[in-house]
Amino acid sequence: GRIWPLESEVMKPPMAGSHRARLHCAAHAALLLVPVLGAAAQAPIEDPVIARVLDIEIRASQRGQLRDRVLGPLLDNYRRDRGIEATPDEIELFIVKYKEKQEKISEQWRAEIAEIEHRLDTELLDPKERQRLDERLDRLRQHLEPKPVEVGRRRGLDKLRRALREKVARQNILAWKTNKAFYKEYGGRVIFKQAGPEPLDAYRKFLEEQAAAGSFEILDSADKQEFWSYFHNDSIHAFVDPGGAEIFATPWWLLDDNKEGKGTYLPRLRALGQR
Repeated sequence: GRIWPLESEVMKPPMAGSHRARLHCAAHAALLLVPVLGAAAQAPIEDPVIARVLDIEIRASQRGQLRDRVLGPLLDNYRRDRGIEATPDEIELFIVKYKEKQEKISEQWRAEIAEIEHRLDTELLDPKERQRLDERLDRLRQHLEPKPVEVGRRRGLDKLRRALREKVARQNILAWKTNKAFYKEYGGRVIFKQAGPEPLDAYRKFLEEQAAAGSFEILDSADKQEFWSYFHNDSIHAFVDPGGAEIFATPWWLLDDNKEGKGTYLPRLRALGQR
């Protein structure tokens, strides 16, 4: 009636040279191969190091973010060394001004909705134009008419939105202060980005200094060429006129959007509304 063998029966080796011994050795060898084959099957895909910045390794799987991953730690050091930070008052002012800009953009969207609805009701439009206007109308309404949520969930969303606004404010303030400091230290040409002006030549000079000091290294020649092309290929950028001294005089969130002319930078939401 015994089901399990005795321990002595399991552990007792077969007599050498016997048929049972040969089977035992073959089975034992097969069992030893199982974990080896399993480990080979589960081995991670090769992800070699393509760059190093300070004490951080950048892998091939991160190639698409190479510029940001190199710049991030270097900019953190730059800000720390120069005491660049976003104060609570600056963050609160950014949130207030950004909300004001959102309201202005919402007013523009409402006016555009009324215009599109009037065209759809009164004009004889070809099918393609009508479809384009319908799609535009849907996008604008989605921006202006968020889905209703329960009261309890709304409180949680409000906290989440507040945290997100503070994060966005901090990122924009730090970027602005860093760019302004870069331009003051290195000078050079400035390009237009949706998030504000960027001192392109200053970034290039800064990175050249950091590379010469051994702060970062890009191992692959193709990756290196791609990395530096952003700073050397003028055809991919829109350069700003006048110079940076005027451009960096006032942060874009403190500018009057109704003022047309030099130094005016509109927030991302305006671009979002024009998609």
